Amino acid sequence: IKKINFDPKLVKDAAKIIKQYAKHQQAKNAKSLLEDEDRFITVNILLSEVPSKYSPKPLRIAIPHPIYGPKYDTRACLFIKDPEREFLDKIQDLNLPCLAKCVTYKTLKKEYERYHDKQALINEFDLFLTDIRVYKMLPKPLGKYFYQQKKFPYPANLANLNGTELETAVNEIFTHTFFHIRNGPNYTLRVARTSMKTKEIAENVISAVHHCLPYIMMHDGIKHNRVQSISLRLGDSFDLPIFSQLLNTEIASYLILKGQENEEGNLVTEEKEEKEEKEESDSE
Repeated sequence: IKKINFDPKLVKDAAKIIKQYAKHQQAKNAKSLLEDEDRFITVNILLSEVPSKYSPKPLRIAIPHPIYGPKYDTRACLFIKDPEREFLDKIQDLNLPCLAKCVTYKTLKKEYERYHDKQALINEFDLFLTDIRVYKMLPKPLGKYFYQQKKFPYPANLANLNGTELETAVNEIFTHTFFHIRNGPNYTLRVARTSMKTKEIAENVISAVHHCLPYIMMHDGIKHNRVQSISLRLGDSFDLPIFSQLLNTEIASYLILKGQENEEGNLVTEEKEEKEEKEESDSE
């Protein structure tokens, strides 16, 4: 990972452009009440190799400046193990500002079976968490639509925690961003918000990339030279590159061409053609 070096100034410049673009879009859509003023900035990592392994299980990625929490009115839903009262009794006196609702596995199967019920659930919350004890049972009741919307419940081991320990463990989840290893060469994760300062965005970007790349490489044995590019994006906007490197085939092509240069730096083939043209001109 040390071989993936960022130019801090380039990252800051990209963050500035993203913020300017967001401000322009906000002014352009000022009359639209549906336009969200504070939007997520994402990092996009493109590999030159398609991973052979993947997992929908979200991984926590450390960032210095949280993008979730009470400051952003984050609402999270936690899927829990039955019986419901057991867990609710444990949290009733705790300060958990982002935990908006707890849904037991039994309730999930019974009350969220239909498509529009799942859609309403997705629209109601920003994040989904789950007791690790029911995590592997969720795909069936949640269904394909839930996962197609990239709403991957983050599994947390909360069963043996009580009081202050439980409160700290739950609230700490919202200080991270989340990432999962996909089955394609393109990886995306949220790293910042447009309301953040340029410096904070840049620090989050560098921290998030340096923490998520080891997961990709260790999980599937992918080498650092397979990271083709890293860029920033706001929604469906253009990509702003902050890192790129040549593929092995591109390097090989460059070296071949480099080997055909003469001392003046011109390709031998070009020099030969120029010489032949000159000889033809002289003969005339």
